Amino acid sequence: MQPRDRQLLEDIIDASKSIAEFIAPLDEQTFIDSDLHQSAVAFKLLIIGEASARLSDELRRQHPAAPWREAIANRSVMAHGYHSMEWRTVWDTATRDVPGLQQQITDIVAAGG
Repeated sequence: MQPRDRQLLEDIIDASKSIAEFIAPLDEQTFIDSDLHQSAVAFKLLIIGEASARLSDELRRQHPAAPWREAIANRSVMAHGYHSMEWRTVWDTATRDVPGLQQQITDIVAAGG
């Protein structure tokens, strides 16, 4: 695995852990009502998407089960379509999708790419 890919994967893991920490004490409605938590989670999702986009094509091809396209697309929506954010969808992503992504990336790093 290229050193740059390893760092980007670690960035995804760190952002995923932060999201879990941010939302741990919350329920969905509290998240919906909290600009602070929305902003924090959105920023970390941006990091996940940006890191996914910067990974080498080789690494992404070697791990087609990881949701690279979805993470990258999500980043684009958050960066360019922020005015139409569906915060319930962000909550679902944070609570349902991010933990699985974190595990996938952890497994990739543990296997050495």
